[in-house]
Amino acid sequence: MTKLLQGLSRDHWAVFLSTTFGYGFYYVTRLSFSLTKTSLTENNVFTTSEIGYIGSALFFAYAIGKLVNGIIADRANVRYLMSLGLFASSVINFVLGFSESFMVFAILWGLNGWFQSMGAPSSVVSISRWFSGKNRGSFYGMWSSSHNIGEAITFLVTAVVVSYFGWQWGFRAAGMSAMIVSALVFTFLKHRPVIQLGSLSSNQKSLGKEQLGVFANINVWVIALSSAAFYVTRYGINSWGVFFLQNEKGYSLIEAGSIINGVLNV
Repeated sequence: MTKLLQGLSRDHWAVFLSTTFGYGFYYVTRLSFSLTKTSLTENNVFTTSEIGYIGSALFFAYAIGKLVNGIIADRANVRYLMSLGLFASSVINFVLGFSESFMVFAILWGLNGWFQSMGAPSSVVSISRWFSGKNRGSFYGMWSSSHNIGEAITFLVTAVVVSYFGWQWGFRAAGMSAMIVSALVFTFLKHRPVIQLGSLSSNQKSLGKEQLGVFANINVWVIALSSAAFYVTRYGINSWGVFFLQNEKGYSLIEAGSIINGVLNV
């Protein structure tokens, strides 16, 4: 592994670090809502049912967006796609730090789900373009730690912010920090390595056919359903774990966030 990392060029390092930390902050702007739920109910901003509806808006938009933006990412400049998605999510978080309207939260959090779906496809496409088949799995595995980075920042740092400064600053802090990271992603993420134009033209011609072929691959559907089952439990804990520990077990927000972070990042 050390030899693998030492062999990276400056551009390879830029791509790897941009996608890893960039996608980590996608999680920061996705999970901020999870840390504010108890404060929102205690301050009579929303009922528990309303919080559930708001959270569902993100997941439905995220599911559809993951499919659409996955197709787009194969054709788009991933530097723009990934930085745009993170910047838009950061703006949404920041704006929600100034709102107490159910409709505003439901609409903007749903839009956040769409922009969130730009992160993973951009990252995966970047890794596939910049790293060969010989070591792509290794770098994909290391990139996968990005969600652990984002969860740790959320459940530890955002929890402290919300505890001391209120739920509004949970959204504002997530938004401001992600804005900075989106600028770094835009600056350092490279679109693709230099390749021969003939090879690029040939790839573009066959891309649409290959994308359609994916839908006919039964193995893809099996993996998709398996992933969906994992997501049910994962996001059940991500979304409601802190709320449950605070309201049913009496833990403070910081304690609950630390426990959930430990559970998710064992």
